[in-house]
Parts: sequence; C-alpha cells; structure tokens
Amino acid sequence: MNLNQKKIGKTFKTLVDKKEAGRYLGRTEFDSVEVDNEVVIQSDKKLAIGEFVNVKITKAYDYDLEGEVVESV
Repeated sequence: MNLNQKKIGKTFKTLVDKKEAGRYLGRTEFDSVEVDNEVVIQSDKKLAIGEFVNVKITKAYDYDLEGEVVESV
C-alpha cells in the first residue's frame, strides 16, 4: 500500500503555502517544500498564506494529498 493511502482519514497540521488556480496548496508539518507531498486544501473560508490549519486527508495520489479544513484534530 502506498504510504499516502495510509494518510486518508487522518488529520494533519498543515502550513498554507500559496493559493493557485482557486485552491490553496500547503504541506504538512512533516514535509519539506519542493521535496515532499503538497496538500491541496479545500476550504470554504479564506485562508492566510503562512497560517497553519488542520486538514483531514480525503484523497491520496502518488505524490500529493487532498483534504479539507477541520476545526480540530
């Protein structure tokens, strides 16, 4: 099983890096920029670049993750 697949359903503290094409992109507190996974962040609220949010992972791809902002871990 792909390591990313094991992250589905889990919540990670995620740093919002940028907004691109109408979506936010970030990385978990365990990932390095340009090297590790990017997280596509779904949020109904405006997020600030550089802020940490809790993201529950809903989908996993070979090199990236996708999830939605949740209030708490």
